[in-house]
Amino acid sequence: MTKADSIPTVYVKSFAYIFVLPLIIWYGLTPYLLNPYFPQWTNTFFWLSIVYIIAATIFTTYLYMAKQGVCFLLAQENVATLISKGGAFHKVVVSLKDLEIDENFKVVEVKNVHKSWFKKLVGGFTFYGITPISDVMFIELRHNKLLKKEKNNGEVEYTVHRTTKRTSWIDLKITNYAMHFEDLETADRNKMTAIVTGTMRINNIYAFLKNRDPYGRLEETLWALFRGFIKEYRTDDLIGTMNPDNENAIDKTTLGKLFFKHVQKTLNIPMNGDRLDMIDFGFEIMNFFVLDINLKDRSAEEAAQLLYRTEKERQATVLKAQGEAERIRTIAQADADKIAMIAQKCKEAGILTEFQMLTEKLGPADATQLLYFIANNGAPNNEMLKKILAPFSSPQTTSLISTKGEVSTVEESN
Repeated sequence: MTKADSIPTVYVKSFAYIFVLPLIIWYGLTPYLLNPYFPQWTNTFFWLSIVYIIAATIFTTYLYMAKQGVCFLLAQENVATLISKGGAFHKVVVSLKDLEIDENFKVVEVKNVHKSWFKKLVGGFTFYGITPISDVMFIELRHNKLLKKEKNNGEVEYTVHRTTKRTSWIDLKITNYAMHFEDLETADRNKMTAIVTGTMRINNIYAFLKNRDPYGRLEETLWALFRGFIKEYRTDDLIGTMNPDNENAIDKTTLGKLFFKHVQKTLNIPMNGDRLDMIDFGFEIMNFFVLDINLKDRSAEEAAQLLYRTEKERQATVLKAQGEAERIRTIAQADADKIAMIAQKCKEAGILTEFQMLTEKLGPADATQLLYFIANNGAPNNEMLKKILAPFSSPQTTSLISTKGEVSTVEESN
């Protein structure tokens, strides 16, 4: 609320709106026109001027003086207007709904408050005192405004814009207040930033005004608490919610609830039902919600997300490779055991070592048949071996054993 006109100007204009026309009638029109020429109209004009004064007073105070904040105000619903007396805070003017303000300026929630018909009729019109003895009190109030911007990829980017305004109003309704916390450090010593909203309401007007910068002081306290709170968590737990494999990741809603408990426990604040009663600040807080939390450098945050996914892929690849290597080792060991067994059987049957690879090439079924024959008939000579190997030879080639025991392959004639 701002006063467009000075207090003397408001008084002068108000006097003119109410009394100029009646004075003209009484001291100009009546003695010089009505009495000499129309005496029968003198009383009529007198009473009309009285009616005008009453009507003009109502309209002037309601439509002009109240809007200027001089002597009168149009109280707003659950928005308190500050009134000073002798330069100090004196009282508030407010139209309350489901709220009451006690003698200590503590705001208490009540239900089903019955308003008088007069208050409903005048719509918050209130006389608060004679200005300038009593006057509307203005304060410099720093406040945060949350800005949202949707990016091309569909993600929402939040920013907090700090403003300072001169105002005489204090909003007593429940609001979401946004705070930007910087210079945070995680358990693994990464720098973070966060945007946190607190659902809160002013519950003590006097305590609120006692702080020169009430919102700023509250934000500084919560920032210090959030710094200590965030040190308990690793970076991956805070920004790893996009990765379903991270079982320790904490979603933003849960993080806000955990911070709420941390504030209550650290400051040992009394609970007003399910609300934190910040007595020294004049606020009560219902909950916190973490809108955004990132590494200080946004590109670093994207790199961290990529690094996390790459590490998960690398771990999966390593596990797959380890499994494949184990499978290869198992097969190789089985092959080695099989070769050792064949070598042992050849040795027991008196077969030359060169035949080991030959039996290996025959395959399990044919090699078993060959070894079974050898076991029952003894070590074959070259001619016998040739006869034995004939069924296993391809149609194009026949394996022959030279007289020196060496294996050679020649084309078979048709």
